[in-house]
Amino acid sequence: MNRALLEEPFPKELVRTRKGSFGNELSYVEAAHYVRRLNDAFEGQWGFKILGHENQGTEVVVHGMLEAGGQIKHAFGNSSITTNSSTREVVSFGDDLKAAATDALKKACSLFGIGLDLYGSSPSQSNPSPSKRPPLRAVQDDGQNRTKSWLMNKKASGRRFSTLVSAAQILEQHILPVLGELYVDAITGQDVRDWLTFSATKEKKKRKLKKKTKKPRKKKPGGQIKKSKRYASVSVNGWLRLLKNVLRDAVADFGLDRDPTIRIAALQEDPKEDASKSLTADELRWVLGAAKALVEKKEIPAIMYTILLVGFFTGMRWSELSALEWKDLDEEGPCIRIRRGQVRQHVSGTKTRKTRTVAIPEFVLEELREHRKAQIRDQVKGLEKGIVFPSRVGNYRCPSSLVKALPKICNEAGISKTISPHWMRHTLNNLMRQAKVDRIVLRATTGHAAEEMTEHYSHVSLDEKREASAKVVQMVGLEPGRKGVEKG
Repeated sequence: MNRALLEEPFPKELVRTRKGSFGNELSYVEAAHYVRRLNDAFEGQWGFKILGHENQGTEVVVHGMLEAGGQIKHAFGNSSITTNSSTREVVSFGDDLKAAATDALKKACSLFGIGLDLYGSSPSQSNPSPSKRPPLRAVQDDGQNRTKSWLMNKKASGRRFSTLVSAAQILEQHILPVLGELYVDAITGQDVRDWLTFSATKEKKKRKLKKKTKKPRKKKPGGQIKKSKRYASVSVNGWLRLLKNVLRDAVADFGLDRDPTIRIAALQEDPKEDASKSLTADELRWVLGAAKALVEKKEIPAIMYTILLVGFFTGMRWSELSALEWKDLDEEGPCIRIRRGQVRQHVSGTKTRKTRTVAIPEFVLEELREHRKAQIRDQVKGLEKGIVFPSRVGNYRCPSSLVKALPKICNEAGISKTISPHWMRHTLNNLMRQAKVDRIVLRATTGHAAEEMTEHYSHVSLDEKREASAKVVQMVGLEPGRKGVEKG
């Protein structure tokens, strides 16, 4: 390996600049020059492979692996998805995917020392070489300066892919734009405090929507213009925890003298309202009745009622409910076998990595049968994939698909609460507790299985689960064949 060649700065005539986040000017070099540098240093004996990618709606994230000189470097690359300004249709997803892959290649190259001079000013002769003290931006891709990056080591330790992608997004959007160009041993506690203060006052970026006729900005009562929203302190504290993890690993792995995040206190979080995130038995009956009424009025799609019915009486996590497939339904039980979950179209095992069986009432089974008949009759997209609750384009449904329907349903039911998909799980948990369902049966149904209790849960029979479900049905006041009761 020709290390001197790898770490040699690119000629100035090859370096270009572009505007980055927060008005910063970023230096970059075209990908072709990275390829030539790899060819020269390794005599063409190197390879780059895309291990996976994820479409997140506004951007695509690529996981790339660069192998050269007997070493392997992993990196995430990303690129915004280009859409038509008038129709909002994707122009060329292939080009966006290619750009993300190129970004991943460049970041992986930086782990071999290629292009490190682009991440900050050249260090003085008295300082360690950049390869020993990389910028924080390089730590995102290789926190341990070994064959696996910091994020990849987290994946190896059992972290879910969706968690890693979220961490990569936080780094790219909220941490690296401010601290990414600083060398890890040059970051001070004051730098972290300044970043924390900036993050606490930063306004959320507005999503670009389809251009329509311009409307005046909404004003608050009294003539005041509504202010832009800032990020909640609990969100900023989550970013701080991630930054602490990255820097602490960097301190240990690069042999640095100090951890700049020591004594950095988290922001004081806003007090939360002491409100239960679940419905009472009466409220659940009203909600189901209201949903059925709105379906009959054709104000919400019929699939919304089926989702609520299955969700409230199984207590599935949204990731599990949205990943449900028809092969998971056992009509003889009747029961549902919960085998998988999905987040942002990435399918994996359940959150606890355990498969479980949930008993369902007969009227829920009957509703699922009717839903299946409607799917076949209308030949909906996603039918060939076997997805029980597909989106309009045939993919796995995201929780935001309920955003419009839930407020309508609550308003129709006369409930002032603002509910979310996770309330379905909380509600079943709470109703089973009120019905004095055995704790072991409750946890086996909802999947709250602690490692030391797994053996106990494995012995809970389907009959016990069916009996627990019947107690909830009785509390709510629903009987087989009755699909919702009006408030009265």
